[in-house]
Amino acid sequence: MAVVLGALLVAWLLLELLRPFSVLQVRVLDDAGQSSTALVLPAAEGFEVRYTHSYNHFTVREFFERDTDHAGVVVVDQYVNGEGAGIAEVADETRFVSVGDGWSRLEGLERSLDGPLRFRIGHVADHHLINRCRDVALTDIGEPMAAAEIGWSSAGPATYLRAHLADGRARPAGTSCAPPATSTSAGR
Repeated sequence: MAVVLGALLVAWLLLELLRPFSVLQVRVLDDAGQSSTALVLPAAEGFEVRYTHSYNHFTVREFFERDTDHAGVVVVDQYVNGEGAGIAEVADETRFVSVGDGWSRLEGLERSLDGPLRFRIGHVADHHLINRCRDVALTDIGEPMAAAEIGWSSAGPATYLRAHLADGRARPAGTSCAPPATSTSAGR
């Protein structure tokens, strides 16, 4: 019995060192730039950040996927439920296309961030992370205006288990976790 327990302990320690599991990690940075892991969730192919535009107060939904070439995050889609305040004037390569029900999709946005998604948790924005159709209010894990980053990382079994426990506590998203239905995004 002691040999079996010893073998299990060695296997667990090896897995902790090798970190073979992938997780989605949210870090909050303090004023000195030091980060602490605020939330760890099971990895998915992608995630969404949903928030309220600070000027126009309409909903913005941004979709991200893993950049396997650069170990970072790729912006793949952005939808807005409104227009104005220069939102459509992003760059020469992008343009908004109406997709119905008041939603517009920003085309030509796809780009790698060469690392995690970095942003500040907003006062008005009410940022929410949607991962595996679970909704996490980012103000629940960091103060408004705190610097934050979301990205994938490797983890050992303890962190992997903690991620799945945190996922079970997250509440199901109040609205669909799929992009607004369009002919161009329906196959995603």
